[in-house]
Amino acid sequence: MRIIFTILLLTHVLSAAGQGGERLVSGRLTDAQGNGLPGVSIVVKGTMEGTATDADGNYSLTAPIGSVLVFSFVGMQSREVLVTEETLTPLGPSDRRAEPKASKPAPVWNALFSDTTKNTPGVYTLSDQTPVYLQRGPAIAADNVLDIRRRPKISMGLRYGKIRVGNGYLVTTGYPPPPRSGVHVQLNSSATIEKITHLPALQNSYAQGRAVDGQITWRGPDQQELLSWGPIVRSLSLDGSNYPYDRNGRLTSSPSLVRAKTYNPLSLFRTGLGAETGVVVSLPVLRTATLSLGASRNYRQGVIPNSESTKDNFHLQLKSFQVTQALQMDVNAVGSIADGTLLNRGANLSGILGSLLLTPPTFDNANGLGGKKAASSESSYLLPDGSKRSYAPSSVDNPFALIQNYPDREQGTRLFAGSSLRYQITGSFAVTANANVDQQSNEIIFGVPRGFSSSPQGRLTVRKENQKFLSSMITPSFHRYFYDSELKGHISYQYTSQSRELDRLDASGLSENAPFEPLGAESVRVLNKLLSRASHEFIFNAQFHHNWLNLRLTNRSYFSSTVDPESYLNLFPSFSASADLAELLYLDPVHRLKVYSTIARTTREAPLIYSAWTHLTTTSGVEHYNRYFESAEIFFRHGLLPETERKFEAGIDMEGYDRISFELSYFNNTTAHFLTPIHRNGGFELANAARINNAGLTLALSKRFYLRHGHATSAIRWSRVTSMVDALYDGETFIPLAGFSNTGLAIAKGQPFGAIYGTTFLKDDRGNRLIGSDGFPHASNEIQKIGNTLPDWTLGIENSMSWKRFNATFVVDVKKGGDIWNGTRALLDYYGRSEETGKMRDLGSHLFKGVDLSGQPNAMPVALYDPSKPVEENYWMRYGIAGVSENYIEDGSWIRLNEVSFSYTFNLPGAAKTIKASIAGRNLVMITPYSGVDPSSSLFGYANGGGLDLFNLPSTRSFSAQLTLKI
Repeated sequence: MRIIFTILLLTHVLSAAGQGGERLVSGRLTDAQGNGLPGVSIVVKGTMEGTATDADGNYSLTAPIGSVLVFSFVGMQSREVLVTEETLTPLGPSDRRAEPKASKPAPVWNALFSDTTKNTPGVYTLSDQTPVYLQRGPAIAADNVLDIRRRPKISMGLRYGKIRVGNGYLVTTGYPPPPRSGVHVQLNSSATIEKITHLPALQNSYAQGRAVDGQITWRGPDQQELLSWGPIVRSLSLDGSNYPYDRNGRLTSSPSLVRAKTYNPLSLFRTGLGAETGVVVSLPVLRTATLSLGASRNYRQGVIPNSESTKDNFHLQLKSFQVTQALQMDVNAVGSIADGTLLNRGANLSGILGSLLLTPPTFDNANGLGGKKAASSESSYLLPDGSKRSYAPSSVDNPFALIQNYPDREQGTRLFAGSSLRYQITGSFAVTANANVDQQSNEIIFGVPRGFSSSPQGRLTVRKENQKFLSSMITPSFHRYFYDSELKGHISYQYTSQSRELDRLDASGLSENAPFEPLGAESVRVLNKLLSRASHEFIFNAQFHHNWLNLRLTNRSYFSSTVDPESYLNLFPSFSASADLAELLYLDPVHRLKVYSTIARTTREAPLIYSAWTHLTTTSGVEHYNRYFESAEIFFRHGLLPETERKFEAGIDMEGYDRISFELSYFNNTTAHFLTPIHRNGGFELANAARINNAGLTLALSKRFYLRHGHATSAIRWSRVTSMVDALYDGETFIPLAGFSNTGLAIAKGQPFGAIYGTTFLKDDRGNRLIGSDGFPHASNEIQKIGNTLPDWTLGIENSMSWKRFNATFVVDVKKGGDIWNGTRALLDYYGRSEETGKMRDLGSHLFKGVDLSGQPNAMPVALYDPSKPVEENYWMRYGIAGVSENYIEDGSWIRLNEVSFSYTFNLPGAAKTIKASIAGRNLVMITPYSGVDPSSSLFGYANGGGLDLFNLPSTRSFSAQLTLKI
């Protein structure tokens, strides 16, 4: 079990014992199971001199003979040991000198202290229970303390900084090499299964068809019927005829035949699988350095057949290589190779889900094969003569045909390499230099074969992109300790260079014989673009730290080859201040009462190639959703200003009162020259469009409990965020961001960023819906704000526990508010496939709330579906395929059991050290009023399409198991 301890300030400072020389004290601290204890505070009693154990429990310091060492942890009884010439002698109760006062009675510490001689490190076994102590004094990072000696004056060295602290002791600080204890191997293996969860409810009572001459009639695929407004299924029978679309024959109203069947279209989904294996090897090399090598493979099989991906990763790290006594180097390299088929690209997965959910209940997409076989057999979607088999062949694609014929594939590689050099000129001055290179390449192929409804002529796109990013920085720095203060500063120069090269081929009018060969296409368009940027930054940073006060001042100056520095104020300062009032005022039992604030101004340039494609659908209607693909590129253009942001943050962070922590923080940021695509002159271009203000408040509360052999933590975090559009530039009044021409996300002055805009019902001055003479509400063609995607607030609850070698975590997320446009329900309503249409279609008399044109309350009941009238006049179809947008705004609140995990660590004899076994469940339970798929989903899977649901891929519930072996 890994125990994490926090070092707090010692509440009583006592005088040191008389000194009579010094000696080296070293050893290793372990828990009852033999695991090294990291972060144990070891202080020479009565002084601020001390150290802390490293990650394996090792420590070393020089202490005066006759002094007392205080070993302390959070949650453990402190222990005092007398330093003699040859040994460490545990002090009994009668030997204690002014025992520290505990906040409450603590269990007796039954720890065994074995002797430590000059040449033999001791092993100290500690149990798990105690009051909390704080050490007051100058802040010295324990990890950097190399030595503590009595010295008459401050001295300087080439490698380490030295500073005198209380009682004439000299603390030697620096960057010691990590513990080196031979070869370490870690093996990881995990497996995951996932299932679709929270799908929209469908009606399974009414068949494919519509009213014909006043009679509700079944109309099959041969009649290209898209609707499920036919007769009730239980009134129909299969005639057993040679009907190519169903091996059981046509449907008829004759009662003497085999009763009609209903099919579950959701049987297409399969169980998703995932597996990951990896190994990490670390070993000491080159005197002081540690070399780490690692490799892993991640495989995922999606819930949609033929959707798979693999990713191979590797890393190499050389850490703490001491080139000379004053020069240290770190090297790091990370690489990956990824390959995937049928990933979420454009509307490919939305098209599959749409054709699936709209399938009438009496049509079997799998043609009797079952979902697994149908995904690999042409007989599910092709008739014996080679023509299409679907519930409306000329208008709709069988989802199994899409799965088998989409050519979608993605391949990518990435290599990141970096190195860092640190040269310690003196104890106070150092120079750090680093350089990094990041190279990425990816190839994406996506399209639709000829003859499919989303692209009758067929289309193919091959998109290749190479990115290179180079960065180098040199930083002279100054670091100086005073008696109770610390001053740090650096001046940096950073150079970055980036380039993006795009090669793209778009072909349309594909050949039937060679469906994905561009050379046989009727039209081919080739695009090649190379863009680059070089930038220079000068950064000044100064930081002052007192034992209770911290001040920091930074300024950046940014110069770029793609922006004119005279077009903006090239001054980007940041100032932050924090004060620990508990340190200043000794507010026991408050251990920390920190108030802090930051003000800053930052900048970011537009990307060279804009790759968030949700804007492309904003000029087309909902009915064309399955034709959407990433058809156009937007490139950086000169004249664009970088976004600039003014930031303000302030807060209070408190800890104390029986291990209770509390934090309150507030931020207010304003972004000017916000960049977004705008449709102009028949195309999209990137433009500085708006000024956006974001503000938020966060409250966090946690409580730590100490058990006999472990600890537990309960934490709750509440937050509220607002985002408003302060202004739109260039006379714009309304800018669509995502969605469709009649419903989508947009920005407008004085409205929330990303508010939902769409069609509404006509209303009078009092907000009452206007009801026409036919008894149905009147719709308005004007686009108005109908919803706000931002939640009222969010809440996170996390509970964790560690007991001996057992660990458990329990996480719950809550979201209150946040509107969602349920376009999935709109289309299911229109085609007669939603559960609501099944429940209400035979309702003979329905009265809509509202007023008539004279202002009187509506008193005209209507039939929602009257077979004597054209089917297009029923309530769910009369307003068009997307309906009236405001009718499909729903509350996206949720309570979600997000994660439950358990792990147990086994200590093993022999070469193997430990095996850790873990199991976890994610997205286990969700309670929500939303009737669509998961309310956290987004349009076409794009992050900036949240709040819009049109056949979004549903989320999954997953369970995983993992084994980690350390050798």
